[in-house]
Amino acid sequence: MDIQDFDGLQALLDSTFPKTCRSCGYVYISAEQFFIETQDMPHGRSSLRSAIEDDGLILVEVFRNCRCGSTLMDEFGCRRDQNEDGLQRRLAFETILRAMQASNRKINKKRENKNQN
Repeated sequence: MDIQDFDGLQALLDSTFPKTCRSCGYVYISAEQFFIETQDMPHGRSSLRSAIEDDGLILVEVFRNCRCGSTLMDEFGCRRDQNEDGLQRRLAFETILRAMQASNRKINKKRENKNQN
């Protein structure tokens, strides 16, 4: 599992870092360091577990092994605004994007026709 697998997620609480391993005392200053310097769960077990909070927030619990072998966990959440306003903004964005893409195709076709003449 690479740190890129977590694009679009953010640490739920900035106060979760620095994170200290209770077994060996090693300190992870940031989420990035946490992912880089820890290992996936052994024996092919998933390092991720997802959940949805009562308010609709999508959580991803991440389990990683410290360099001492102890299992560490942190919660990450989707940055996407899941409330009604956020859903409406995404719908409006998609509508505008589709209109712009359709308009761009018409412009590109006119250019192609002009260049062919």
